[in-house]
Amino acid sequence: MDSFKKGPGFRPQFRPEPQKGDRLPGQGPQLPTPQRPGQVPFARPMPHLQPEKGPGQKEEQEQAQKQLTGEGRIGAEDVGPEELRSMGSIFACRHLLTLMAKHRAQRQEAITQLGELLYELADPKYSLRLITEMLEFGRIVDIYPLELMDYLVERYPDYLPGVARSELVLNRKFLTSRIFSVEEEVPLKLSLNTKLKAFAIKGGGSPGYHLYPGPPGQYTIEFGEPGSFQILLRGEQRKRMLVDTLSINID
Repeated sequence: MDSFKKGPGFRPQFRPEPQKGDRLPGQGPQLPTPQRPGQVPFARPMPHLQPEKGPGQKEEQEQAQKQLTGEGRIGAEDVGPEELRSMGSIFACRHLLTLMAKHRAQRQEAITQLGELLYELADPKYSLRLITEMLEFGRIVDIYPLELMDYLVERYPDYLPGVARSELVLNRKFLTSRIFSVEEEVPLKLSLNTKLKAFAIKGGGSPGYHLYPGPPGQYTIEFGEPGSFQILLRGEQRKRMLVDTLSINID
């Protein structure tokens, strides 16, 4: 600092840094840390001194890793409920998506087979988790995860927790009583407390469609080709999942 002036006999004095165990001014004597009998202070096991895993332990660890990642088994036809459960949810979703894509030519048989596989898991929460998270880990080729949910709700109504069938669309009579044109805006009206979470065309087909939200409780859908389409909707009301089916005719 500029205000500090050195006298003629000034010599800088350096105080050594306090070491561990030193008694600082105002402190009492420092007591040693109690140790357990046979404990070496600050001792850590060296990596090269760790006991090595035997061949059997290594094989078990590798096998568990393969089961968790579904190595060589994703898309296999003979994967049962126990093996599906042993996979992580990410790889279980990918396995189901792969089978859905492989068997899209026999889509109804595939939906039945995969729906029964999820039911045989005997784990409703995990089955629901796989269905709702499937889109996060792959893409849809033809069969929608919502169709698996629709199958389970239809065949086993009490299996999936908090999931039920209900009429979500309020203007159902108007939609089913008329024929819409290609690219005409088809209004879907839902209750204000319903959040639309998923949409699917039941039975397959790729007509090209555009679904977009409007004001609260209203959605609009346009179809790019003529035909009679059965659509599936999944909405949420107060933490309950509701599934609805509706037919729309396009000419």
